[in-house]
Amino acid sequence: MGVIDELIQALMNLNPQIDEVVAEKVIMGLGYTCVLTSSGHVGLCQTLLGELNIHCCKVTNKAGSLAGSKIVDLLMMAKSWDLSERILGVATINALSAPYIESQQDVKVFKGNLIEHLDLKKGDVVVMAGNIKPFRGPIKAKGCELIVLERSPQFMDEETLPDVATDEIIPKADVVIVSGTSLANGTIERILKMARRAREIALVGPSAGAYPKVLFDHGVTIIGCIKALDPAMIIKIVSEGGGTRELKPYVEQIVVRASS
Repeated sequence: MGVIDELIQALMNLNPQIDEVVAEKVIMGLGYTCVLTSSGHVGLCQTLLGELNIHCCKVTNKAGSLAGSKIVDLLMMAKSWDLSERILGVATINALSAPYIESQQDVKVFKGNLIEHLDLKKGDVVVMAGNIKPFRGPIKAKGCELIVLERSPQFMDEETLPDVATDEIIPKADVVIVSGTSLANGTIERILKMARRAREIALVGPSAGAYPKVLFDHGVTIIGCIKALDPAMIIKIVSEGGGTRELKPYVEQIVVRASS
């Protein structure tokens, strides 16, 4: 099975009463999509507007029927070929994964930014799948060679390569940093396959808060994600079109590694 299938199966196995869990709120904002479960846990996924096929101002065919639906129905959307549904599905995966990350069962959780905990050595070739601009300076400051791959034209600049270069570039990497949005846009499998040589493989971002054990089983060595501190404010900010900067006071950056 692939990463998404295994995440869904693991979360269903961990939640024997999953049929009783509902989606209290579902927000598809301009910056992020947010799902709040009836257990009070919130999950985020970047909305990826640059990759969505928006038709007549409509992002999803499910609008009006999502809140109040069974959480398992949203979870299964992570397997859809419709990107808007996959985004909703990944946000649901992250909401259902949150309690297991918070419990620190079989994982080590540290507060702070991923870069602070990443194993970087001078001379490393670091490939970043997703143009995460705040990481560029710190990586270069450690004496690493940085190559940035990006899929969305709106985030490309003179220092990025298109993601069609993945097969050629990622196998050369000592360290690979992957945006959590790869779970939603379907690129995670290919990237992890190409990154097998890498010493360190990181999944990062608010979209990256999926059940860690499955990610570690597929080669990820470290996860940089967020812990929700104020779900109500997170929902409000997402619904009002806010992004990472606006969410910052209401989340805590955390880093997750396997316990052994």
